[in-house]
Amino acid sequence: MALSVDKQSYVDTVLQNGSIPANGLVPKKFTFDPKDNKDYRDEVGDVGVYNLDEAKKAWTQGLKELGVTSLNLEFTSDDTENAKKSSEFLQNQWEKNLPGLKVALKNVPFKIRLANDQKQDYDFSLSAWGPDYQDPSTFLNLFRTGNTQNRMSYSNPAYDKIIDQAAGPLAGDTQARWDEMLKAEPILIEEDYAIQPLYQRAKAFLQQPYVKDLQKNAFGPDYTFKTTYIDGK
Repeated sequence: MALSVDKQSYVDTVLQNGSIPANGLVPKKFTFDPKDNKDYRDEVGDVGVYNLDEAKKAWTQGLKELGVTSLNLEFTSDDTENAKKSSEFLQNQWEKNLPGLKVALKNVPFKIRLANDQKQDYDFSLSAWGPDYQDPSTFLNLFRTGNTQNRMSYSNPAYDKIIDQAAGPLAGDTQARWDEMLKAEPILIEEDYAIQPLYQRAKAFLQQPYVKDLQKNAFGPDYTFKTTYIDGK
């Protein structure tokens, strides 16, 4: 299912706001190698890329192993207009590309979706994450065993070891820590298919010309108003 969604088509037809396909968990132009300033995304490369042939092959094998010819699943998402459009697009992709799959949509208010995620009361679910600080760990830590945001009980000792090494023994060695974190995404996304990154969000703004020095942030709060002022000229 992870490989069967055309992410480029999704951002082009549904979002239409400058967002780009996400072939990885850590976004582009966010964190950089301390040695040569290379982008984390470039160093890890693309993972979880749309591949319909591989998706169909894996789907057929999966149904065979289960001893079934069809599968019914429920997809949970928010009830905003954008979330509904996203859900319908994804439903169409899965049902069109994976024969025998039927996806029922469950669009609920954010608070209910969040509660269901916390209780792990879902088949599969769409959610988003905004980084709190500028480091790969703000994304990678989410899926360590026992993390409060790990709302699917994902657990892999090899993945946990990478996260623990980065937070512990390698914390004082900037380069070694960085190199260790490069190993995490392929385990999470390509070996275990625990998650499927869909898109890297972009935003469009309308701002009056007399509003000055409004800071728009790539991590932490969306805006910083500390230096913002109104030009009365």
